[in-house]
Amino acid sequence: MSNSATDPVVERCLADSDIDLDDHDPRETFGWDKADAKDQFLVEIEAVSDLQRRLFAAEQAAVLVVLQAMDAGGKDGTIRSVLTGVNPAGVDVNAFGVPTEEERAHDFLWRVHAHTPQKGTIGVFNRSHYEDVLVVRVKEIVPEPVWKGRYEHIRNFEQLLTDEGTSVIKIFLNISDEEQRERLQDRVDDPDERFALLASTLEDSIATVFRQIAMNRFEHACHTARRTEGELSVERFGELWAESQTDMLDKARAIEDTVMEQSARQRQTIDEMAR
Repeated sequence: MSNSATDPVVERCLADSDIDLDDHDPRETFGWDKADAKDQFLVEIEAVSDLQRRLFAAEQAAVLVVLQAMDAGGKDGTIRSVLTGVNPAGVDVNAFGVPTEEERAHDFLWRVHAHTPQKGTIGVFNRSHYEDVLVVRVKEIVPEPVWKGRYEHIRNFEQLLTDEGTSVIKIFLNISDEEQRERLQDRVDDPDERFALLASTLEDSIATVFRQIAMNRFEHACHTARRTEGELSVERFGELWAESQTDMLDKARAIEDTVMEQSARQRQTIDEMAR
C-alpha cells in the first residue's frame, strides 16, 4: 500500500492552512493512465482489506473517514469502491442530511458523536459535522456568531476523538463547476435519477411537490389510457411516464442554476474555512 510519507500523489493531495481550491486542477491525473490506475486500485483494495482485518482483530483503535464534496461530487461512488473488499461487520457508514426535530433539539454535534466508530471499526461520514458550518452559512440558516463559534467546537471534538484512539481522515472530493453541471444534467435527463436529484440535492419542499405532481399525472394518464386503450404495454407505460415528466424536467433544469449558485458559494466558503 502507498506510504503517505513518501508518495508524491498523497503529498500533493494533503491540505494545509494555505489551501486554495483554485490552485488544484480537478482534472489532475498525477501521471496515471486510467487502465493502470484501475489495476493499482485493486492492489490497494487488498491492502485496505488486510489492514481492516488487523484493526478489527486488535480492537485498540478506530478510523473515521469524513467525506465532503459538492453535490454530485462522487461520495457514494467512493464509498462503494474503496470499501468493496472490507468486512461489512467492521464498517459503519452514516449520511447526515437535514436534522430531524429531535436532532435540532440538541447541540449540533449530538447526532454526529452518536455515530463515531467504536474500537476496531471504520466509520464513514457521508457529509458530516462540517455541514453545520457550511450549509448553514451558505443558506444563512443560523446567524454568523453561531456558525463561527462552531469551528472551535469541531476542533475540540476531533481532538477528543484523536486522544481516545480514533484516527480522523478528512477527504474533500474536488470536481470542477463544468463537471458538476454535466453530472447534475445527467441526473436531470435520466428518469431513474431525476427524483433522486430533487430529493438529495435540493432537499426541500419543492422536491416533494414536483414528485407528487408528476406521480399524480402519471397515475391519471394511466387510468385514462386504460379506459380507452385497454391493457397497456410496457412501451406505452414508458410513453405515459415521459409525458408526465415534461413539466417536472423543465422545472428541474431551472432549479439547477440555483443549485450551481449555491455550490459556488460552498466552494468559496470551503476555501475560507481552510485558511
